[in-house]
Amino acid sequence: MARNRRAVSAAVRKRKRQQKANDNSPHGQLHDQPSDEVVVATSAVDLTEQNAVQSPLLRLPAELRNSIWKLAYSDRYINVSMHRFMPRGHYFLHFEGQAPDLVCKQHWAEVVLMFMQTCTFSFEDEDAFEEFLTTDSSIIAQVRRIAFQIDFSHYIKMSNAGNWVDLLRMMILLSKERLKGSHYSTTRWEDALIRISGLSDKLESLEGVQISAKSEPVKHWKSKPFDVSGDSNWEEVGMAEIVRFFQQYRLKRELTSYVVTRFEDHEEDLDRFAQLSAQVRDHLLDYMGYERMNVE
Repeated sequence: MARNRRAVSAAVRKRKRQQKANDNSPHGQLHDQPSDEVVVATSAVDLTEQNAVQSPLLRLPAELRNSIWKLAYSDRYINVSMHRFMPRGHYFLHFEGQAPDLVCKQHWAEVVLMFMQTCTFSFEDEDAFEEFLTTDSSIIAQVRRIAFQIDFSHYIKMSNAGNWVDLLRMMILLSKERLKGSHYSTTRWEDALIRISGLSDKLESLEGVQISAKSEPVKHWKSKPFDVSGDSNWEEVGMAEIVRFFQQYRLKRELTSYVVTRFEDHEEDLDRFAQLSAQVRDHLLDYMGYERMNVE
């Protein structure tokens, strides 16, 4: 009885004939027809030359392109926050901002360095900053500018709360924010900076810090000048610890600022606000270095 032969497609038969021809060739697997891998590699090598021919923008001189990239992509902000992942309720880092578009490899290679050198990472709260520094991201070493806001109106303690009604009202507000899925930090900036003090060297390129203080405690900015070391009032609100943390870096004056904002306008106190901002800024620029900070 004759055995049934398995049907073989035309493509399989063609491949077998080609394999047999290659085996019989004196050059073995080598043949004149280039493979797909060779074609891809060749096109990758000619990418810049091809862009210079086909792209009106990329055919411009490099100096002119760099000027265009600077105008288009410099001084941007990347907002870093903690978002809640439903339904389990876990929080994760979320980045939002105007990063360069992924147009092509050459465009990205030319703009990414300039973008990282001039962009500011703005942190929504201290938890986002702490989570960012504890990651293994290579971006941390490239960060040169950061910004954040301190809301002193949330610095409520049981001992100095005006009354229980105010304290409970704040606790209810925090609970509602959590129910909506928002991340509402109840910790303090100085506490987070103390916890990550051992990771401060990861910000090896840091050059500028922008701090906005909201609702500055009246008793502090009306009493006496800011003292980073010996003023118990400033220690109480944590500003001394915050300043000492950033004294580890060689900050640039033009990239460093401290601005006081408030809920009510007090025109007679504008000069005092300006003086306080200048004092804190000068302390931020007073470089202490890693070794001295670690010893203390």
